Amino acid sequence: MFTAGGTAYLKGHVDQCNGSFQPFPSGYAAYFAAFANVGVPYVPALCARPPVAYFVAAPAGAGAVQVLASATPGPRYAELVHWAWAWAWGDGTTSTGPAPGPHTYAVPPGAGTAVTLTVTNSLGCTAAHTEYPFGPLAARPPQAGAGMSLVLWPSPSAGRTTATLGGLGAQPPAAVALLNALGQLVRQTKAPVVAGILTAELDLTGLPAGLYAVRVSTREGTAVARVVKE
Repeated sequence: MFTAGGTAYLKGHVDQCNGSFQPFPSGYAAYFAAFANVGVPYVPALCARPPVAYFVAAPAGAGAVQVLASATPGPRYAELVHWAWAWAWGDGTTSTGPAPGPHTYAVPPGAGTAVTLTVTNSLGCTAAHTEYPFGPLAARPPQAGAGMSLVLWPSPSAGRTTATLGGLGAQPPAAVALLNALGQLVRQTKAPVVAGILTAELDLTGLPAGLYAVRVSTREGTAVARVVKE
């Protein structure tokens, strides 16, 4: 039986049997099952898994920026094509393509200049990622001491990442800072130096996805490396 509200009712019975598998005289129990949204077309949630956009941007001389980009299309069978990569450079200009060359600004960009990548897959689902390549971290590039090499693993990471820095002399525990894309301090800790190597475990849980910088300050100098939070 169908109703005007789009619900179907199915009537049936259940056979009740005793141990000898013989039905009782009253062994039929009527029941109804209701199914809502009957006749409503199925609409798949194509964008339940949107694409993922990611890029790293760095100054390329005075008034220019260079990017290294990557993206995934999203769910199975989705695709990304050339025009689906849209760049907004923060100065009113735009471009397309997965691997743009250096972008030159007509006016020297300020620290708050944002570069945004928006990707759209063949299913019409979009995602965006923004960086501030002229922010505090880019304006004051760190100087690492000779032989210093800061390594972060794993990256990308959804939870914890380990920072390892070698080539150090004997010294008290060093300051380790986690900064966001604007150069703002997010978390900080201190890590000991053992046999010339500093090791610090950083907890990224609870932080928004995106690009972060880890800055380690030692007697030999400052070292910075980037980590992606998934």
